[in-house]
Amino acid sequence: MNHSLNAMFKPKSIAIIGASCDASKRGNLAIRYLKESQYAGDIFPIHPHETEILGLECFPSVEVLPSTPDLSLICTPSHTL
Repeated sequence: MNHSLNAMFKPKSIAIIGASCDASKRGNLAIRYLKESQYAGDIFPIHPHETEILGLECFPSVEVLPSTPDLSLICTPSHTL
């Protein structure tokens, strides 16, 4: 059964907006936790100045992603919103 909340609770792809190379930042922790938990979907790190984070290709914005993610995690400081 295809439930309307599957994209939130069982996403096939996740964009991490505010991904970071800094291991102490939320954007880095989110990616590490997804990888450590063996998340099987696509992880799209978003950072305007990085090309790779934790072995994943990094994208400068959501507009250039190869596909639309099911879920986005916003891991930026509140003053940036």
